[in-house]
Amino acid sequence: MQRRSLNTLKNFLRSRANSLRKRPYLIRKFLNELVCLLGHEATVIVFGGRGSLDTIYSSEPRDLDLMVIVKDNVSKAEELIYNVKPRTLPADIIVLKLDTFNPCKGVLRNMLKKHIIIHDGLGIKSLIDKCVHVI
Repeated sequence: MQRRSLNTLKNFLRSRANSLRKRPYLIRKFLNELVCLLGHEATVIVFGGRGSLDTIYSSEPRDLDLMVIVKDNVSKAEELIYNVKPRTLPADIIVLKLDTFNPCKGVLRNMLKKHIIIHDGLGIKSLIDKCVHVI
C-alpha cells in the first residue's frame, strides 16, 4: 500500500514539474495569440505576481492575472480569449469595456501597481502611467 502511494506521489510530482517547465511557453503562446486575435481592438495587460519582466515568463507555480480592455463587445472578447487559453494554464482573466476602465480609482489602481502592458491596441498606456505608480 505504501509503495503504491509513494509511486503515485512520485508520478504526481514528475507531472507537476513537467507542467511548470512548459508554463513559460504556454504563457508566451497564449499572449501572442491574443494579440493576433484582438489586435488594435484591445489592450492586453498582465498584472499581479507575473506583472514584472522578472516573473512574467517564469516557471513559478503562479497563475496568470490578465486584464483585457476592449472598445466594446466584452462577451465576444471573452469568448475569443477562453477559446485560445490553454486548459492547463491557470489564469484569472478580467475583460473590461474601455468606457468603464478607470485606472485612477480604487481596485483597478491597486491591481495595476505591478503590471506589464503586453499590447496597447487602444493607446491607453499614458492614461495608465498617469494614474498608477508602477512598482
